[in-house]
Amino acid sequence: MDDTFQQVQQKCAEQLKALGECIEKNQSDYNVKCVAQRQAVTTCAENNVPILKHIKTTCFDIINKYEACLDKNSQNPQICMPELKQLSECSDSARKSFLG
Repeated sequence: MDDTFQQVQQKCAEQLKALGECIEKNQSDYNVKCVAQRQAVTTCAENNVPILKHIKTTCFDIINKYEACLDKNSQNPQICMPELKQLSECSDSARKSFLG
């Protein structure tokens, strides 16, 4: 997965920088104020790092389940550890199938 992060850093440096700056300026409410920057990183990564799009497609339902759990339990995200484990397992499996 380190290689994937390196690819995102290389191909989406501008978007990552903008997101980092937004988070720095809006530390108390960056989740609300930096939505556009976060989406720009996501779009860039999906368009430029094919394995991420594959993982997102393959693990779509599990990703949604995990995000819903986090939304519901924002004050206690540890509750979502089973969903995170499922997501990790799905991501690993999707990565292996992508790489052959």
